[in-house]
Amino acid sequence: MARQALLPLTDSITYSSVLQTLGPTSSLPQAQQAHAQILKTGLSNHTHLTTKLLSLYASLLRFSDASLLLLSLPHPDTFSFSILISALSKSHLFHHALCLLPRMLSLHIPPDNFVLPSALKACAGLSALPVGRQVHGLASVFGFASDPFVESSLVHMYVKCGKMHDARRVFDGMTHRNVVSWSAMVAGLCSSGLC
Repeated sequence: MARQALLPLTDSITYSSVLQTLGPTSSLPQAQQAHAQILKTGLSNHTHLTTKLLSLYASLLRFSDASLLLLSLPHPDTFSFSILISALSKSHLFHHALCLLPRMLSLHIPPDNFVLPSALKACAGLSALPVGRQVHGLASVFGFASDPFVESSLVHMYVKCGKMHDARRVFDGMTHRNVVSWSAMVAGLCSSGLC
């Protein structure tokens, strides 16, 4: 297949469409070319456009590039942070994922029901119980403690940290238990010799 060059485009809507078509199947040179064109046309201050580019770099596992983009955003939002925290957690770069959470909070950007499960996954991966308890507190403060995804992530985190009593307390308080929460509880009970 012949390599196609990006035409010089000038508006953020067009670039947004181009970035949408470039996904995990695209190559790094294509992403870099799109990035260069966005910089050249002065559109890098559009948060929506830069967030799409950040997502593209994260999907290509170019986390340093994605992190630089996040830090360069004049007005990052929850979605921008969510993309990178989630991608880092999925790639088992747990410490890096958790380092973004204080940065996000210092900018007065609230976490949501997408950021919190990713952060809890990172806590579970590191067996970082004190940080996990802080994230649990954030879930309560921001009104996500009863969100099914957050609750399942809390159960998983407490199980991975060896705190079956806390996992059971969250599990028993769940209104809607799902496969993830049941699997985490059963696995935790079995690893504790209680099944």
